[in-house]
Amino acid sequence: MALTTFEDNPVVSLPPPPEPVAEEASDGPSFTPFTVAPSILNVPELTRLLIAEYPPLLKDAGVGGSIQVWFLIDEDGRVADTRIAKTSGHSSLNQAALRVAEHFRFSPALQREQKITVWVQFPINFRVR
Repeated sequence: MALTTFEDNPVVSLPPPPEPVAEEASDGPSFTPFTVAPSILNVPELTRLLIAEYPPLLKDAGVGGSIQVWFLIDEDGRVADTRIAKTSGHSSLNQAALRVAEHFRFSPALQREQKITVWVQFPINFRVR
């Protein structure tokens, strides 16, 4: 909304800016230092799941996409939580990516020799070949 003046008297006034809100500690992705990164252990299973979860209408139309997904990996290498970091632009692809993400298995991240919980980001790609 533009400010219109008539002899320096506001005709249209703008509301004051919102007060800043203090953010509480986030449950979301945050960096945890590690010395050994987690790695994906079940690539063949994930490949089959990507094929099975690819939305048929998008696949038939040749529409693919890449979804950046945050994974919270616990001390045993299990996926404890997932979040979309960057969308593909297609909600059905995003939902399919989250369904596949639940099945990822990782080696645990290590800080020195201690297993730790970490957030990491990996792409999940849907492509027609």
